[in-house]
Amino acid sequence: ENELNQQLNSKRNELTQKYLAELKVSTNEYDLEIVNLQLDLYAYDARVYIDDAQRAAAMAEKAKKEERLKELLAKRKPSDFDVDSIKAKVQAELAPMQQKGQEELNQYAASLQKELAEKRDSMVQQQAQAIIANNNLPVAQDWNDTWAKKLSDKEAEVSALHEAILEDVRMRVTIIAEEQHLDLVIIDDGGNIKGLDITDAVKASYRVQ
Repeated sequence: ENELNQQLNSKRNELTQKYLAELKVSTNEYDLEIVNLQLDLYAYDARVYIDDAQRAAAMAEKAKKEERLKELLAKRKPSDFDVDSIKAKVQAELAPMQQKGQEELNQYAASLQKELAEKRDSMVQQQAQAIIANNNLPVAQDWNDTWAKKLSDKEAEVSALHEAILEDVRMRVTIIAEEQHLDLVIIDDGGNIKGLDITDAVKASYRVQ
């Protein structure tokens, strides 16, 4: 950020001298310094500050330059050149340079923020692992894997029990059908079919052990 501001100031001084020479007017001893001070003060508002300390230092510099500008304006005699016109020309030429520098600063800030976030995440992870180790707590992934296996085993157990119950019912239905000389047994009939209902007989077979 400081390097960018130095480059902008150097280029600003170069352009200011260039446009002053093109005006072909006699300038007194204060004109160049006045223009430079005005441009410097204008540039403070466009600067990018990394933190409050840097901004405070810059504002202190700005205050000193404002006092110096007041002194020079009080001493300066009227001249023929237009300071505002020069300032506008200089700023127009500096705009691309300033924009490019701003983009580079933004990229650097984003990169720095990403790096800090990665370090923070790594530190948090290390602290979490230390707490787990010191308190003999299960590792989150291991705990998840263990419970996932337990749930899977329980689902398999329930499924096997369900199949065993169905098989037992089928066996009892087969025995009852043979005893009652039935050739066909329909389960969960939703149609309008007349036949012998052996549901109660199946239930009764469970009561007789």
